[in-house]
Parts: sequence; C-alpha cells; structure tokens
Amino acid sequence: INTTLVDTVDNTGDQTYNDAVQIGANATLNGNDITFNSTLNADATGSDRTLQIDSNNGGVTTFNGTVGNSGELESLTTNADGRVDINTASIITDGASIMFNDPVRLMVSVTITDNRVGNVTFNSTVDSESGEANALHVNTTTGATVFNGIVGNDALAGLSNDNGLGNIETDDAVINTTLVRNDGTQIYQGAVTLGAVDVTLQTDDTATFNSTVDATTLGVEGLVVAVHDVLATGDESSQRWGVTRRASGGPLQRADGPRHRAALR
Repeated sequence: INTTLVDTVDNTGDQTYNDAVQIGANATLNGNDITFNSTLNADATGSDRTLQIDSNNGGVTTFNGTVGNSGELESLTTNADGRVDINTASIITDGASIMFNDPVRLMVSVTITDNRVGNVTFNSTVDSESGEANALHVNTTTGATVFNGIVGNDALAGLSNDNGLGNIETDDAVINTTLVRNDGTQIYQGAVTLGAVDVTLQTDDTATFNSTVDATTLGVEGLVVAVHDVLATGDESSQRWGVTRRASGGPLQRADGPRHRAALR
C-alpha cells in the first residue's frame, strides 16, 4: 500500500508515513515532526514533482527510507524550523535542487545526488550522529554542493560527533562557512570556490583537490588546511590565498601569496 500526496497536508501535530510515499503533484507538508519510515518517490522520474517540508515548533524531519530510488523528485526543500535526520543511504533528485534550510544530522552514511542542473545546499550546520563518523558523498551533475553552515565540529551540540563527519566527497563545492571538520578524507572532485573570509578544512586524514581552488573575490577569502596530507591535482588559481598545512607529526607551515602547487606539497 502506498500513500500518494498531491497537495498540501497541514496539521498542528506530527505526520508519520509508515508506508511508501509517492508524490503525485507538487506537495507541501506542514506539521511538527514529519517522518518517512519507508521510501519517498515521485510518481515518475521527469514528472517535475516538488516537495516542500515545513516543520513547526522545532520539529524533526526524518528520512528512514531511500528517497528517489524509483521516481526522482524535481526538488526537495526543508524549512529552517527544526532539524533533519537522514537515516537512509541514498537521496536522489532529478531537477532544480536539494535544499536543507535547517541543521542536518547524519544517522548513517549517505550519498545525495542531483542528476540534472541543481545544487545540493546546506544552509545550516551538518554533522554526524553523536559517537559516529558517518560519511557524506554528494554528486552534482552541473550544480555544486553548497555549505553555508559549519560542517562537523559538534555543530549540533550534544546531538552530534565531536570530530565531525566521516569521509566527505563532493563534485564542485562552494564553501561559505568558516569550518569543515571530519575524521576521514575530504575529496573535492570538482572546482572549489571559497565564499568565507577564512575557511578552515580540518581532517585527521587527507584532503584532495582534483580541480581548481579559488576565492570569490580577489584577495578577500583565505583557506587554512589542517590535515595529515594535502594532494592537489587541479589547475593553478590566479587568486591570492593562504595555506596552512599540518604535516603528520610536524609543525604548522604557512605560505601566503599567489596560489601555487608547491604550497600544498
């Protein structure tokens, strides 16, 4: 048995969907805690279905089943009211965007994919469940992963992990926050754009840049990398930046000025 949503569902209490949910038209859910205990899909990939989830009173939106495994949504958006708990290994859309406006907690490792032109945007903090180092892998075909809030570093206070996520991997990335911290690797397969004045990437493993790293504005944004090793295989950047690298067991070293690969070795 499936539940098909074709309009707005508005109530003052919780909404819990224990069976598979199908979005048959653009839909908005308004409630306190909103929980999907099974799969969440559009009625067909390419049907351009959008889903807006608006929790109230600090409510929690929970995904316990895969999203878009058989019918990909055009877009998925949550409001800034409470928190999102991702307890599924896969979220897939096929269109405009995935946008989490409230804090996100990873209960398991997850791969988030937008298969068309959209960004995957975290407008608040994102971290792993307390005591775990769950991984975040984001695939964007032509868009980017946008971090607008702190990543890791116990960003959700007692609800999250002190040392951040496990492995983090993105295609293009826009980092508009001061800190991305994790216990695993950081791999940026696409171009990285810095949007904060001082961006720190901190990991106990390696940070790999497979494309360009650039500032939004010449001479404004800076980058601090505190890792065991940094690997750069992308093009040189014409912007000015600063790099701090912690060699394994060694001192901090700083290089300022035009970016060049030697600063990352």
